[in-house]
Amino acid sequence: MRTTVPPGQLQEGFEPAPAPPIGPDGAPIMSQPRPPLPARPRLCEAGPCAHYHRLEIQVDAENPGARKVPVRLPVLSPGMEAARDGTIYRAPAVFHTAVEHYCYPDVGIEMVLGPTPVVECNRWVPIATVDGHDVVLRSALQKRTFWESPAGQQFAAAVAAWEDARELEAKDAAESERLIAEALAAQEELTRIDDLVEKYTYRIETRSCRTVTQFSELDRAFASESEMVESVASCVEIPGVSAADQTEDGALSAIRDIVRTTLITRSRRGSELPRPTGSEPPEPPTKEIP
Repeated sequence: MRTTVPPGQLQEGFEPAPAPPIGPDGAPIMSQPRPPLPARPRLCEAGPCAHYHRLEIQVDAENPGARKVPVRLPVLSPGMEAARDGTIYRAPAVFHTAVEHYCYPDVGIEMVLGPTPVVECNRWVPIATVDGHDVVLRSALQKRTFWESPAGQQFAAAVAAWEDARELEAKDAAESERLIAEALAAQEELTRIDDLVEKYTYRIETRSCRTVTQFSELDRAFASESEMVESVASCVEIPGVSAADQTEDGALSAIRDIVRTTLITRSRRGSELPRPTGSEPPEPPTKEIP
């Protein structure tokens, strides 16, 4: 008997994910994973196919854990064992089954299908029950009759529901990727704006302001005059904006905030941002001569 395995193993090109971070308790912090992809309806089970074999095998699985309780019971049930300071309980074996899928497309050929469902197969030959007897539908007309039967329509509806769910997931994934791309583009634009803000040229002027305060007390008038010095900062590349503060550092910080806000507004409108003073204009694209 010759055994073959379908090609295209999924582990080709597999790259391990980075290790998760460790929490304060020493345990890894696991992110919330996506739910596993539900299996597509298996074509081999539509009918089912005359070449398809499904085996459900019992797996020898025991519960190796033993639980100790700090209580000594007077009557010990099966699985219990008396200890010096309590009772030890061992759970019975757990019944598990494993499903194996095989295909025998021709005489002397065995194909292990594995858990991955078959989508299309040119040797698919369904079996239908007609008048209490199993009939192998080999011709194209017979297969078309199977798809029009209740069993065929039920399988087709299950496949359509599976494909609709995958299409909805694809739309959600496309929307998520679009939002991520927009966020990355916005982050790149903000980085470029911050770079321009640092490269722009700023001027700081110092002004003296006189403040006169008048007040009256009873019938006498008083006047107080004081002089205040303030710093006014402006940007050469963006005329018409300025910021004043009592200190030069404060005025410079304020004008940079104003310039950054102005550049963000212009960028969202699609306007070209001014180049720093003294920077060379970008070179025009070269044209290839045929």
